[in-house]
Amino acid sequence: MHTSISGEVLPDVATLARLVAEACPELAGRSVQFLAEGWDFAMYEVEGGWLLRLPKREEAEEELAVEAALLPQLAPLLGVAVPEFTCVGAAEEILSRPFAIYRRIEGVAARSVECTGALIAALAPTLGSVLTALHRFPVNRAMACGVAAASTSLQEMRRTALERLGSIEERLDPELVVGCRAVLVADTSFSELSDSVLLHADFNDEHLLLDGRSHAVAGIIDWSDLQIGDPAADFAGLYGWGGEALVEALHLHYGNRRDGDGIVKRARFRAACAELHNLQYWLRVDHTAYAASARAALERIAQH
Repeated sequence: MHTSISGEVLPDVATLARLVAEACPELAGRSVQFLAEGWDFAMYEVEGGWLLRLPKREEAEEELAVEAALLPQLAPLLGVAVPEFTCVGAAEEILSRPFAIYRRIEGVAARSVECTGALIAALAPTLGSVLTALHRFPVNRAMACGVAAASTSLQEMRRTALERLGSIEERLDPELVVGCRAVLVADTSFSELSDSVLLHADFNDEHLLLDGRSHAVAGIIDWSDLQIGDPAADFAGLYGWGGEALVEALHLHYGNRRDGDGIVKRARFRAACAELHNLQYWLRVDHTAYAASARAALERIAQH
């Protein structure tokens, strides 16, 4: 057994190898190794370029079902690779929870690549096009697949983020605390956007894959947080990697601009809220590397 960073007990790899063999007989005999985990899923590498994605809790099982229903509809529209599930299901005699098996998309996480001005110029047209297509997907079709609407208001997000900042400020550089608070309390007059769209909702530098040599977009992964909401949420996730320069470049190539620079402003605010959530959690569970990543992202967001 393997214990996850958030305390869940995960199956041992021998059990998962049996699971893979039963679900996909062509993969029988392949080794299975733990690869990584996030908030909701554990990832395992199956020998030969395959991945096994395993929900860690009941809510994630529902998210996996939504992905399985919606990704085949999105794939031909986005112009970049997304996971194509070969097998989605459950083998209850081996494991009670559902799972997905699919081919690995080759590439490196964007966070491992320096986000230079030249890279921003190269990526912005593709990423702007991807977000345009995603956000134009019919909301009613997405909801029919089980996608829910976001329910947290910007004012609620602000209150929660300020509380989180207060709970960890003694562990942060005073200048960073001041910068984060300025982001959270600035632009208090900006309004909620009336138009809601289909969101990836966790579109960040870990889930954006780049070609290892050319650094062109290789794919977008981890669609488990799909929801209906403010388009700025999908710009916010990349703020911590490329700062305002990247977000503004994406916005220039975005085809759904209806509120001027409101998306850029809300993206910065949302990015600060998200990274404070991440940093508070990783500090609490004492995960040094992830906490450092969240802290670095906040430093970029606080710069203006």
